Amino acid sequence: MSHEKIARKIIERMREVLVAKKSELVELVKNDINPSDPARVVDAVTKKLVERGLITPVYGFETTFAITRKGMKEF
Repeated sequence: MSHEKIARKIIERMREVLVAKKSELVELVKNDINPSDPARVVDAVTKKLVERGLITPVYGFETTFAITRKGMKEF
């Protein structure tokens, strides 16, 4: 699955839950990707989504992301 499709899947899920832990995003896409380290793919995709202003990191105990207003309108 391409990074763009993974990004779309993450954004669609984030629209439903608004806030998600990185571990939840890894679980969401791990069956759709081939690499042995799906966390690395999620890191790359979430980094691009943050750069595009679609999600924002929320600092706390575990790496967590929240969808932005711009992210709610994308895709």
